[in-house]
Amino acid sequence: MQTDNDDPRSWPTVVVGGIGVLLFVVILLGLEALYGSAREEEELRKVVDRVSPRLELLRERQRLQMSEYRWVDRDSGTVAIPIERAMELIARESGSSAGAPAGSR
Repeated sequence: MQTDNDDPRSWPTVVVGGIGVLLFVVILLGLEALYGSAREEEELRKVVDRVSPRLELLRERQRLQMSEYRWVDRDSGTVAIPIERAMELIARESGSSAGAPAGSR
């Protein structure tokens, strides 16, 4: 015997379905944020942080130029000295001038 009151109540189904949809959306947004973060980290590691071989070669040449004696202009007698030696000479020079600026002599 069935009566009209034997129909299932719809509000529990709607509540469970609504919670399920809400949970699905939250998980989806969380996964999207996680993916975006991982993508940014990979792009940074693979593209931005990568040093070009040409740049590395240029830097090595500059380090070499700053660490050796060489002629800049042989005709005028201009030479380049290592940067460490130049700093020692400047420090010694400025210490002996007793407070006068280095370019004031």
